[in-house]
Formats: sequence, C-alpha cells, structure tokens
Amino acid sequence: MSQDNRILAAKTHWSGRMVTNGVPLSDFNDILDSIEVWEDWCQKWSKKGDFHKDLATTALAENRTISAASHYKTASICYHFGKFLFVDYP
Repeated sequence: MSQDNRILAAKTHWSGRMVTNGVPLSDFNDILDSIEVWEDWCQKWSKKGDFHKDLATTALAENRTISAASHYKTASICYHFGKFLFVDYP
C-alpha cells in the first residue's frame, strides 16, 4: 500500500518547519515512515508526545529538571503538530 498524498506532502514540505519549531528530525522521520493513511496522523503524533512525556516524568522523578523540561517541551510540540495539521473537512 502506498502512502496518502498528504503524508507524502508532509515529508516533502514540512520537515524544515517542524524541525525548526522543535520536532526532533528522528521523530519526524519515525512518524512519517510509520503511517500510510492520513487518518493515523494525529494518533502517531500523540503517541510520540506520550513517549516524550513519559521520559519527562521519569527525569523529573530523578530530579533531572533540565532533561524533564526538554522532554515536556518536545511532547507539547508533538501534540501541537498532531492536532494543528490534522484537518480533513474544516
């Protein structure tokens, strides 16, 4: 099965914007390589946000506040792009 045209467009045009705004390039590539249909966009970004939130929670419990802050920031950015760009029928 080939990827949805919206996912292909995201790969081609959005990496710079998303990475510049704080999405790790590896996360961007992991997510876009793991989805084939646009309907999975929000869920995959949310899961990646949850991953970073869990890392932040662990870091905070270990009093690694700088790491925790970094992961919370990355989680919020993943959640943002997951919902901000997830539009089918506005």
